[in-house]
Amino acid sequence: MEIPESAIVFLSVGSLIPRKNPLDVIEGFQATDIEDGVLLMLGDGPLQAECESLAADDDRVRIEGWVDNVSEYLGASDYFVLASSSEGFPNTVMEALAVGLPVVLSDIQPHQEILQHDADAGIEFELRDTRSLAVAMERITTREYTAQNAAARVLALDNLNSNEMSKQYLDLYEHIIEVQE
Repeated sequence: MEIPESAIVFLSVGSLIPRKNPLDVIEGFQATDIEDGVLLMLGDGPLQAECESLAADDDRVRIEGWVDNVSEYLGASDYFVLASSSEGFPNTVMEALAVGLPVVLSDIQPHQEILQHDADAGIEFELRDTRSLAVAMERITTREYTAQNAAARVLALDNLNSNEMSKQYLDLYEHIIEVQE
């Protein structure tokens, strides 16, 4: 994987399936005016050929397919993008935050729940709106990166670790029991 040192690298990881909206990620990125921007997409699936076709004439977009060294791509990236229309608790977002990547996420509830802890760790865009995604990608690159990087790590390591998440679930269950009594 050779990426220019000066590149602003966006990474998207996930199956290339309709629910993950990989075509929106490509179209959103292509609509940006980010100088020296690169989009790396990891994963495979039924939309892979369509993604490759959409990116064929754009050397800024690289469809890497399935890889077994995701951590190397995380380490080489500046931002993480996920345009899913539904998720549970997205592990790829947690992995990106844990290494300090600010995130660009669709405005679905699981993503909102993650960013409610610290909005400096990322930015949301309107689901299935590639213009909104492009604006969010441009906007996140204008923020102070060191602060975003630190906020992303703190969010993952302090607010969304297994102990904290278990405590939040326990508090929720206790509240439900109290309301029912």
